[in-house]
Amino acid sequence: MKILKYFLIIALFMSSCSPDLGNYIYSDENTITISGVKEGLTASSRVYDLVYGDTLILEPSVSGLLSKDDMTNLSFLWVISEDTVSTTKNLSYKTDKFGINYGSFYVTDNLSGIKTVYSFILNVTNVYNRGYYILTQNDDGDAVFYAKSAIDTSKALEQVNIPDVENLGKNPVSVSGIRLKDGNNQYYYHLYLTIKDAEFNVMNIDTREFKPIYRYNSATTTEAMNFQPTQLFNEATTGGSKAYVVSNGKFHVMENGIVGVEKFNTDPLDYKVEPGDLYKCVLFGGYLISLYDSNNEKVRILFNSFGVFDDYNYSFDSYITNKSTLGHDFLYGMNTYITGVPDFYYLTKKDNKLYLFKSAFNFLFVPSDLSQFAVSDLSSIGSSPDKITDIYYDPSNYWFISIGRTIYRASYLGLAFQEYIKLPDDGSGDIVKFMAATPSPNRFLISTYNASSTKEKKGSVYIYDIAKAKVTNTMLYSTEKAVSVFVGDQ
Repeated sequence: MKILKYFLIIALFMSSCSPDLGNYIYSDENTITISGVKEGLTASSRVYDLVYGDTLILEPSVSGLLSKDDMTNLSFLWVISEDTVSTTKNLSYKTDKFGINYGSFYVTDNLSGIKTVYSFILNVTNVYNRGYYILTQNDDGDAVFYAKSAIDTSKALEQVNIPDVENLGKNPVSVSGIRLKDGNNQYYYHLYLTIKDAEFNVMNIDTREFKPIYRYNSATTTEAMNFQPTQLFNEATTGGSKAYVVSNGKFHVMENGIVGVEKFNTDPLDYKVEPGDLYKCVLFGGYLISLYDSNNEKVRILFNSFGVFDDYNYSFDSYITNKSTLGHDFLYGMNTYITGVPDFYYLTKKDNKLYLFKSAFNFLFVPSDLSQFAVSDLSSIGSSPDKITDIYYDPSNYWFISIGRTIYRASYLGLAFQEYIKLPDDGSGDIVKFMAATPSPNRFLISTYNASSTKEKKGSVYIYDIAKAKVTNTMLYSTEKAVSVFVGDQ
């Protein structure tokens, strides 16, 4: 009994001499929580979009399970693209590298050595990665290119120079493009800038850095030719790398920096394509294409042998007589897949009427002869119905035409045009070019021109918001005369 008593006394004495380490559970770790930044399970869901040269400012909140807001024993490290950019809790980083930059924010508990990391992606693009693009021509025939940013909307419309291209050339043709998505689900565009007489007649521009990735001219053709493009449209199903181009009345396929050989070069009728008369096939691109042959005054639909793409060695001439379109001026051609087959439609004009003709494919994949699908009397449209200045067919399956300062719309099912957009009467002239945003036509880019203006620049630009039913941006007398516009704001 005395022995037990002594043990109790010793135990009590030892406990009274032990140091006070605080009310902690020793198995707990000082787990660090980082908040006040973009959240998500992976870095791909924590993407910061910035324009080149802008500054990324992040001020995260950091707290520990045990240390709470006390950061005395914490150290910090910011790493972007393998470069240490800061060793403080807050980050202020001026972007200097285009593209996808992987970043990490490390918080280290110096007592335990345990690190907590917050990973993110910094997507650095050109200010014109998404925007509104206008290709114009001055009085001397020189091409002048303009853009307005859809990323920094406060930035004014301005002339844009292409890196390493001193002079764009003369006789501009078109600006067109396609929306693409990178591996991190970020949208960007491939633009095609086409100019008939230039050092580089076609430039395929990646808008993320706004630099040409491919340049085309006579030196990049697979056969000797004087390459002078008069029409171009890009193929929507090949990642933006392929385009169809008309030069000297013949069409070619161009891709990855090379202009291919003349297509349908065995044609016994020696076809000729005027600017605007080559018509794309939406779904069967690479297999079907249509054109209006001005040498023979007829519509022609070309195709390949089975399993072969972009040769266009055969025609459906025996099925299409063109009797119903004699004497018509061909204005526009397009293709739809609404009915489950690739129907072609052709908009024509004769006297004071618009006509829509259709060639429908059957289940054997053979087209019908042209048949009149719709007709519209132009006398019911506008004050000068004979002066259609631009025509556009939108993927939402509507026709649009401009007359004066008004844009009219009609369903593809007919030509019952109704007033759709009317610009305010500010004296800036008539509409010369317009285009709707794609894939959602919620905004229109519209360019007008007043030849009698005394201003140095006689072209004006408008952005019209369909939902708001009004012009949201007016840029009076800001450009030369537009020859082509493209909307890449989505």
